[in-house]
Amino acid sequence: TMPKEPTVLRQNILDTTAAVLACGIDPKKCFLFRQSLVPEHAELAWILGCLTNVPRVLRLPQWKIKRASQNNEGTVGLLTYPVLQAADILLYK
Repeated sequence: TMPKEPTVLRQNILDTTAAVLACGIDPKKCFLFRQSLVPEHAELAWILGCLTNVPRVLRLPQWKIKRASQNNEGTVGLLTYPVLQAADILLYK
């Protein structure tokens, strides 16, 4: 939910992939993919976001804690992040 320099973001993706492989994940036995390249993920998050009311997400502890650490200036991305997490779970089971 925080802005990143594109070159730093690309390097973080490569570093994370390397760490996953170093932990012993076998790419012959599982799928490794960049979630941001799957349009259905964003589409489901949008649908769930349209079905979730604002008072509900404002009550979530993650929002309250993180917003407090950002001088009460939390972003929309931070506010809707739990909806995106729900899309993760539902889309990928």
